[in-house]
Amino acid sequence: MTRSKRMRPVVNVAASKEQEAARLLGECQREVDLREARLRELLAYQTEYAARFETSGGDGLDMARLQDYRVFLARLNEAIALQRRLVDAARIDCEAKKNAWLGTRQHAQAIDKVVDRFRRDEVRAQGRREQAETDERAQQGRAARDLKSHDS
Repeated sequence: MTRSKRMRPVVNVAASKEQEAARLLGECQREVDLREARLRELLAYQTEYAARFETSGGDGLDMARLQDYRVFLARLNEAIALQRRLVDAARIDCEAKKNAWLGTRQHAQAIDKVVDRFRRDEVRAQGRREQAETDERAQQGRAARDLKSHDS
């Protein structure tokens, strides 16, 4: 068995690891997208709620309603701050997964280069063997002709 064929399991394992790292990166990116979308929703809701409060504020607010607004706004701001932290954490996680994927990708590419070199070497070796066989047959043919011409 040739060296390139013996390397197939190694190539398969490296490719599998790269695919798994790419899958994890994709999942992580989707998580970042979801968290960013949730943050945008919260920010839009905050803007909408503030606008509604402003318009209803012109009608006059009692103390209880003002207190409810402040409590709600504080909770909404906490939710926004938490969501920002979740987005940041997801981005950091995604960056780590991207680096892991790049590492597995480089490893797989390096193995592929080695296997390609093995294949090129095998093709050259096969060519040399075929050339040697052709040269040997030609040599034998000359020796047979020389022997015939010598016998005549």
